[in-house]
Amino acid sequence: MFDNIGGKIKGLAKFMTGVGIAASWCVCISFLVTGDEVFALIGVGIGIVGSLLSWVSAFLLYGFGQLVENSDILAGRKTLEEIEDSGDEQAPPKMVSAPRAVAESPDSVGAVEEVQMPDEFTGPEDPVLAEKLENLEMRFAKGQITQEAYEQERELLLKQAKWFNE
Repeated sequence: MFDNIGGKIKGLAKFMTGVGIAASWCVCISFLVTGDEVFALIGVGIGIVGSLLSWVSAFLLYGFGQLVENSDILAGRKTLEEIEDSGDEQAPPKMVSAPRAVAESPDSVGAVEEVQMPDEFTGPEDPVLAEKLENLEMRFAKGQITQEAYEQERELLLKQAKWFNE
C-alpha cells in the first residue's frame, strides 16, 4: 500500500488534474445549454480558467511526489535504475571502469577496487560538484554509507552535473 508512494502521489496529481479539467468543462457546457449570452460567456470563462487552475494546482502535488521519490533515492531505499525504469526516457550515461582506493575497514586500507564512472567525465570542473564528491567520498571512507549508496549517489551527482552543463 505504501510502496512507491512518490509515484502514487504523482499519479494522484495527474488524476486530479484530469478531474478538475473535466468538471470545468462540464460546468461550461451546462452554462452554454441555458442559451443566455451572459451565461454562455461565464461558462466559457469557467471552462478556460478552471482548466488552467486545475493544471497549475497540480504542480504542487506532483512536485511533492517528485520530492518524495528523490528522497527515497538519497536515503538508499530506491535505486536510480528503479526511477529510470518507471518512465524517464533519458538513458543512463555509458559507463567505464576506473580504479579507486577503498577504505571500508582498517584491513582494506590501500586496496583498489573497480568503480563505475561515466566515460565523458574528465574531472570536476565545477567547484560545487567537486565539494559534493569530496564530501561523498569522505562519508564513504568513514563507513557512514554503504558502497551501493555511495555508487548511486555518485552516479546521481555526475548525472545532474552533466544535465546542468548541457
